[in-house]
Amino acid sequence: MRFPHRMKGDWNENERRNFEKLFRFYILWFRLICVPIKSHKPSHIYTLYSVLLTLNTYTAIAAIMADVFQHADDLERVMENFRVIFPSLSIMWVQLSMRFQKKSMERLMYLAAAFKWEDAQAKKPADDSFKMTAILPVIKPATLRISIFFVTFHTCHVILRLALGEGRPLSINAYYGVNVSSSPLYEMVNVSQFFMAANCFPLFFGYTGLYAFLLTIACSQLEKLRASILNIRQRNDTSEEDSDAENGKVKEGGKVQTSQQVFSHMQQQLNDCVRHHQDILRFMNALEEAISPVLMGQFIIILTGMCFAAFSFAMSLGNVLNMAQSILEYTAFLVQLNAYCWFGSELTQLAESVRDAAYGCDWVGTPVSFPKCLVFIIAAASKEFTLTAGKFVPVTRSTMLNVINQTFSYLMFLMQVKEKNKHV
Repeated sequence: MRFPHRMKGDWNENERRNFEKLFRFYILWFRLICVPIKSHKPSHIYTLYSVLLTLNTYTAIAAIMADVFQHADDLERVMENFRVIFPSLSIMWVQLSMRFQKKSMERLMYLAAAFKWEDAQAKKPADDSFKMTAILPVIKPATLRISIFFVTFHTCHVILRLALGEGRPLSINAYYGVNVSSSPLYEMVNVSQFFMAANCFPLFFGYTGLYAFLLTIACSQLEKLRASILNIRQRNDTSEEDSDAENGKVKEGGKVQTSQQVFSHMQQQLNDCVRHHQDILRFMNALEEAISPVLMGQFIIILTGMCFAAFSFAMSLGNVLNMAQSILEYTAFLVQLNAYCWFGSELTQLAESVRDAAYGCDWVGTPVSFPKCLVFIIAAASKEFTLTAGKFVPVTRSTMLNVINQTFSYLMFLMQVKEKNKHV
């Protein structure tokens, strides 16, 4: 069945079912926030909904940026605005990137749907490791719960801000060019800002969830491939020795002479593994092509946003609401960074583990053609695969730790400077 390069119209029913089962959640998720990632002809109502929601989001973000210039001399207000602007820049980058990378994203989904998903793994590998396969069904509900948590936190922050603020403040500082403190304009602006936030949070975490889901698909397929390679054996268990006489096998020097039929079956298993490996490599290369440009902008925004959140926290000591918002921003970027780098490292390690599995399979004593085929897998797996951001920043745990270390060092430096200024 392994023809992931085929056109969508050539799919069989099983592949269509796989596509719906795997990606229906994310297709509906992104369609709800006006980022369709699957070709379809939108209705007039959906087009109107998409235009209004997108226009409202960008208008609200523009008003927040305008407020920065309007109150440039008020450092505390500027910091409040930038705590919203940096996450907004992240979602704007993701939204624009996904629109330009729509075809690449669709191709990734088609390649994923072309894998075999219905067959249960007959036998686990020697290390009994199917960690990423077990994580796969958890990612969708985790994406939803994390989004709900941050939306709830933001809503509570807004309620407290509106309740405790003086002079009818907006939920988010913004400049619209007119006085918005009188009803009903005041209520309309707050509702508009709420819909802006309700659109931004799902997009912020939705792409992160889709990224994690796609990488986990690649990891789970590598785990299955590793298990299949290690499952290629000249005999399955010691009980076969009791049936050697019945099967016509002859023992010489205490060793069982494997029949030609068994060698043929082993060769067929290996051929299937080679094809499976090629499909996985094709999927991984498509991942790099589709995701690397998006991650380039994301890493720049994440690093800048985390540094600013640390600066904002240090400058807001004593103001509980501002400190809470700084922590929320830092945590949101940290969740993104952790997802990008942790799953990227897992993919790199599992890609390398295929090489070890190929060398460790039961190839001693097989015909010459068998180890020759193994060489193809070993050679392909020996080429290190590392997902990158913009082709130059490796998406690995070490990158994540470097970013966290730099931001915490920056925070400690700022707090020390502020403490010294108090004693001057």
